[in-house]
Amino acid sequence: MIKLKFHQIMPEDADKLSCLMDGNLLNETKTMLQDHKGVMFGLSADEGKSYTAASAMIFDAGDEILTTALRKLYLKGVYTAENAEHGHDGMMLEYTVNQAAYMGYDYLTVKVSTENLKELRFYAYHGFDKIVSVRENDRSLILQRDIKAKMACCGLG
Repeated sequence: MIKLKFHQIMPEDADKLSCLMDGNLLNETKTMLQDHKGVMFGLSADEGKSYTAASAMIFDAGDEILTTALRKLYLKGVYTAENAEHGHDGMMLEYTVNQAAYMGYDYLTVKVSTENLKELRFYAYHGFDKIVSVRENDRSLILQRDIKAKMACCGLG
């Protein structure tokens, strides 16, 4: 049996995410971690030597979708390796939601392209059921999940 473990990813370990994201996104992620503007978690079967899934949360997105006074946190994304087992993305997301709740946040928001139906279904299934904003200029939606709400999906609740 393979034993999976979640890890907080530190800036010096960001290169281990190269199988999950392209070079530009990897550089953005490194900068975010180095500047302490966000936090990243990874799912690993080999004690953090490599990751099959990861998630990134940003503390300050620099626009109206994140307001500290409203206890919102912005989810930059959930990333999975091509060879990841089915369900690793959902496990990664739920772990990230739990960490956000542990940090004292009430809401988690995410930006999703209106043209990516798979991603829209994924986030809706995992409780991102409120549309906060519709952005016509880049054809995206800002979805929100109430972290404190009990969920009946995903085997939770």
